[in-house]
Amino acid sequence: FKGNIFDFVYASHVLEHLDEVENSLNEITRVGKRGLIIVPGEIFERAWDKHPHKWIITVVENQIIFREKCYCTRLNQNDILGKWRDIFWKIYTKNKKLLDINYFWKDIIPFKIIRCKNGGFKRESQAHSERNTKRKIIFKYRIKIRFRTFLSKIIRSFYA
Repeated sequence: FKGNIFDFVYASHVLEHLDEVENSLNEITRVGKRGLIIVPGEIFERAWDKHPHKWIITVVENQIIFREKCYCTRLNQNDILGKWRDIFWKIYTKNKKLLDINYFWKDIIPFKIIRCKNGGFKRESQAHSERNTKRKIIFKYRIKIRFRTFLSKIIRSFYA
C-alpha cells in the first residue's frame, strides 16, 4: 500500500500473537493516519495466561510497552485461577473494557520492546520436553554413580 492511504487502522487482538511487533507497528503507522489498537492488558495476561500470546502489553505515559513472555516468568493459569477460571472468563467476556487496552493513536505509535534475556517465548510442550530431557540426564547420571558405587563395593568385598 501507499503511505497514509487509510484514514483509520483498526487492530484488535493481533499484536500479542506476533513475533516481530516492531515491523508491524511501523507498517501500521506508515499506511494509516490514525487508528485504534486493542490488546489484552497485563491483568488479563497474568490471570489467564494464554499460550499463543507472546507479549505482556502495558501503556505507560502514552507509550505502549511490549514485554516478551518467557517460560521462566510465565504463570500457569491453573496456579492462579484454579476452580475460579470459569468465573473469571464470564466476568471478562462481559467486561472486556476493564481488562483490555484500547490505544488510540494519530500519526505515530510510541512503543518500547523489552526482550527476554532467558531465551524468549517457548511453547509449553517445548519447555516440557526440555525439562524431561534434563531429568533423564540427571537420572542416567545417578544410575551411573550408583552402579559404580555398587561395583566398587563388590570388588572391595571380593578382595577383602
